[in-house]
Amino acid sequence: LGTQAIMLAIKHGFATSSDRAQLANHFFKVENYESGLRALREVGANRGEMTWQVLRLKLLVALEKGNEATQLANVILEQDSTQENALAALKKFA
Repeated sequence: LGTQAIMLAIKHGFATSSDRAQLANHFFKVENYESGLRALREVGANRGEMTWQVLRLKLLVALEKGNEATQLANVILEQDSTQENALAALKKFA
């Protein structure tokens, strides 16, 4: 789906987690990090799809949200102890 279609689906409550992640990834690429985090809502906030967790982490790091990024990085590392974005986030906010 295109960006506009996903935003319309979100507005009307029809968007899936995958739609939200796709839109958030678009916003990340254009450096609109706040919109990316808003698009995700709770997607990737807890265990689940690793790519969504990493996308949320990248948005949190870009927004300098150290506490939230550190917490999520630790959750990610429990699942994959070599995940580079999580290791970098912990180093950045140490």
